[in-house]
Amino acid sequence: MKTQHKKTTFHSPQRGDTSITAGKAKPQPTDTPAQAHPRVRPDDPPARATLAVARALHCLASSITRLEDWLDAQDVMQALHISPRTLQTLRTKKILPYAKLRGKIYYKKQDIEKILNQNYSQNR
Repeated sequence: MKTQHKKTTFHSPQRGDTSITAGKAKPQPTDTPAQAHPRVRPDDPPARATLAVARALHCLASSITRLEDWLDAQDVMQALHISPRTLQTLRTKKILPYAKLRGKIYYKKQDIEKILNQNYSQNR
């Protein structure tokens, strides 16, 4: 005898959207996947699998957002219209913080915006 389970649907999250729907319950934007499915019973294997997938999607969506906050050297040079040597000077003078991973250098968008705002002058 087969047990019928509710059909679970997932939609592709848009930028910043981490909501996941299961059955008729839709979580609030601040809910974590575990809070979003209060009716999931630990002894129900399909529900556990759905919850595991929901948690994985939630983690993936949040990590993608964090990675978007970083720029590589090429992006920074193009955005600021500077040469590689100028970017190196900003690093060596400790004006622009950076992270180096396997020989590639990355910069935070917030650090670049902060430096631009600190050096902003309004000539009128």
